[in-house]
Amino acid sequence: MGKNEGTSFVYGDFNILHPGHIRFLRFAREQGQRLIVGVLSKAISSGAELSDDVRLEAIRSLSCVSEAVLIEDSISNAIERVQPSVIVKGKEHEDAQSEDVRKARSLGIKIIFSSGSIGHGDSELSEHRNQSHGSVDFRLLDDLMGRRSIGVRRLREVVSRFSGKKVCVIGDLIIDEYIACEALGMSQEDPTIVVTPTQSSQFLGGAGIVAAHAAALGAEVNLFSVTGNDPAGRYAHQMLDNYGVKFICPEDPGRPTTVKQRYRCDGKTVFRVSHLRSDSISREIQSALISYLTKFCEDTDVLIFSDFNYGVVSEGVFSASKSLNWKPACIKVADSQTSSQIGDLTKFKDLTSIYATEHEARVSLKDKDSGLVVLANDLYTQCSANHLFVKLGAEGVLVLAPRQLKSNRPELIPALGRTVIDTAGAGDSFLAGSALSAAAGADPIEAAIIGSLAAAIQVSRVGNRPISAAKLNSLIPLPQKIEARLVS
Repeated sequence: MGKNEGTSFVYGDFNILHPGHIRFLRFAREQGQRLIVGVLSKAISSGAELSDDVRLEAIRSLSCVSEAVLIEDSISNAIERVQPSVIVKGKEHEDAQSEDVRKARSLGIKIIFSSGSIGHGDSELSEHRNQSHGSVDFRLLDDLMGRRSIGVRRLREVVSRFSGKKVCVIGDLIIDEYIACEALGMSQEDPTIVVTPTQSSQFLGGAGIVAAHAAALGAEVNLFSVTGNDPAGRYAHQMLDNYGVKFICPEDPGRPTTVKQRYRCDGKTVFRVSHLRSDSISREIQSALISYLTKFCEDTDVLIFSDFNYGVVSEGVFSASKSLNWKPACIKVADSQTSSQIGDLTKFKDLTSIYATEHEARVSLKDKDSGLVVLANDLYTQCSANHLFVKLGAEGVLVLAPRQLKSNRPELIPALGRTVIDTAGAGDSFLAGSALSAAAGADPIEAAIIGSLAAAIQVSRVGNRPISAAKLNSLIPLPQKIEARLVS
């Protein structure tokens, strides 16, 4: 039998489809006119967790897949049957000398090693989302909660335990300013967009809003940061007071309070201006912050490093904080944001949770080629964390928790927001909600679900504003409503 010209072939377990799979399959489809996907049956795969039918159905639902077949004997035999012109394998297999690679080469089949294009084609996972009114589509969790035996009563119980938790947040305080503008058009002198400001609004941001989210969810919160001796710093102090956050923010007269301005026209951000310094805070202020932390550490339930790489969470501060006498059950988490600056998540070792976007993980590991799962596992290993959350924006969150989930495979928590108006603050609300959930006894999947609910609320409005426990609970269906929906 001759080659099946123009056909690409891939194979694997394909347990829970996530954006990494979609990128990989879209890339494979682009290598030919049609794509055949081989799904390894549970009879020959040690990694297949879901049933053969469920995994086949998921693959067949993808528009990029021409045909899906179940492989029940061996990959080598499947390659001989399909006779593709191209086989695509993940980049991590490039150095392996496996039986399937030898078989393909013996048949003269081209092999391409790639994990797909970063950020390409991920939207297929969310094409089915309901765009009707309301901020959250809880039905997206039906499959996950069924597989993991998570009930809505359990989620409500976790949220009820937020009250009274003691939280310490240390990190970079930011003021977010939104400047509404009217677009005047293009300049006649040079190719520049011209706008005129009409009004402005300020919001607490950075570590400040993380602390405010935690306080609104019911925790007793202490924030440790630095501000300048300026109007923005005084505004930050006022807002922290309003939100019920206790704070220790030494003033550094040589360091302005970080302000990020967003100029928006017709509901879209046209450009941003950031007023900041990113060098490390002075050793004197570092010592003062650690001294203050020492007074709270023994009673702290959650320690959050909210690091925007603007100088507060220096290596010295992190190292000194690790040596403090923290409460034995204290949940310690870190989020290090590197959207437009340089950061390194691997400086955070031996914590409960690490939070990262894909970009932040790639910057930290200096890895632009690996697939999502390989990338997540590498970051997890480098940081020696109990679990890892990889934030993927509209595609949700990958949760990697080998110790708790008894598997090196990540679980995908879908993004739950129906309406996205402003994505600023989604990560902050996810961080506060999930960290408090862990302190309230939630496992990583439950924590990620509750954090995702908080993020869905956040993106449905302009400006980063605290989310209350009551609002969060209002989005978790009552048990009888879930049961009625399942029966119908």
